[in-house]
Amino acid sequence: MLKGIFLVGWDNMLGSIIEAQYPEDSQIDKNKISQYLATLQALGTSPTLEIKDENQIVLIYGFPVRDGIMNYDFIVAVLDETDTVLINKLQMELKIQGDSILQMSKDQRNSYFYKFAKNIIEPKIRKIVFMGYPNSGKTSTKQFIFDKITSEDLLNTSLSPTEAFETSHYDLIDLQLSVFDTSGQEIERWLDPDENLLQYSDLIIFFISVEDWTFSSEKLLDTLSRLIHINQSEEKLGPQIVIFCHKFDLVGDFPDFDQISLQEFAFKNNIPIFFTSLQYQGNQDLIIGTQLILDKFSLFFNFFSELFQMLADTSMIQPLFLLDKDFDIASLFTTDNKVLDEIHSLKSYILKLLMDHTRIFGEKSNYFTFSLDDGHRFIVILDASIFHPDLSYIVIQVYNFEELDQLNRHYAKISHDFRWKSHQIS
Repeated sequence: MLKGIFLVGWDNMLGSIIEAQYPEDSQIDKNKISQYLATLQALGTSPTLEIKDENQIVLIYGFPVRDGIMNYDFIVAVLDETDTVLINKLQMELKIQGDSILQMSKDQRNSYFYKFAKNIIEPKIRKIVFMGYPNSGKTSTKQFIFDKITSEDLLNTSLSPTEAFETSHYDLIDLQLSVFDTSGQEIERWLDPDENLLQYSDLIIFFISVEDWTFSSEKLLDTLSRLIHINQSEEKLGPQIVIFCHKFDLVGDFPDFDQISLQEFAFKNNIPIFFTSLQYQGNQDLIIGTQLILDKFSLFFNFFSELFQMLADTSMIQPLFLLDKDFDIASLFTTDNKVLDEIHSLKSYILKLLMDHTRIFGEKSNYFTFSLDDGHRFIVILDASIFHPDLSYIVIQVYNFEELDQLNRHYAKISHDFRWKSHQIS
């Protein structure tokens, strides 16, 4: 339970003052504020502190914002010590957004802080709608991506058609999602302007099977055009539309499949299109298409990606992919087809390496590295769970020993900076 979160500034006459707080009726002892400031000053510049104070946990994010001795403004969050989920979430959110809040002007940051704090307690739920004709792969894809059902189980199981729509709720790293899986038999109903299903959506994923496009392309184009028109004309709509051309592993069975015309339609209407398949635990387009959810909505994911992308931009280091806690690929860091082909061949070996180590030694390792066959490149596998408990590893390609050393130093620094320092006060 969050007892209160406070934005603390400085007044030359009054000392540390509370500029904003959430909930608005929350209170904190002024003597505690002075004590927290002294702790920040004593422990150095820009620390992140987790303090055990009686029967509660206090998180403090401080940042020197001006010259002089009393140069700290800071954010204080007071929580029940048993609420570990909320504690972890606040730690992460403060690391991502704390600097921005404290460096804003007072007028700006009070408003921004209030939105930040409110979103911690009442996070925005992103609405994602799966649409498409019957048997186009909506339900199986939802179960594969979010419910972690294996492709083998899905491909060997007959799913009953969805009736009307089914709503499922998921936590995806720092996101809360409501996924609406709609009946393909009732697609005309969802296109009716008087229906409310599409309203307030954040993302619509429209599924087209390879077979549907081969034999019913005109009908599909009409449906998609109507959806685009409704999306553009309705004030309460306006989400991004994405196309999944699904069951792409079967494309060889349909020699008349016209991929180019489908791509041209998507490009003309500024719609991302992915040619997806569940076969062999999903193909690259399915991973990249799913990753769009994180790219679009996840502050943490973008923050995490930037940590390693900055290094890749200035060196011969290439982040390859990120594994979630289930050892599924949560993110690809490249769209280069040559690199993606290598990733596909490496994935099975890397997963076996990680699982064998855990099975033999009874615990996960924080670090693996091995050289590739050409002897000029290294694969480095680094612990990513220190950044978020829903992640397991990040896999990176390095091209020489000097860059390997640079990566190790960069990882040591960012992982050290990301950890919260524990402190006891009385």
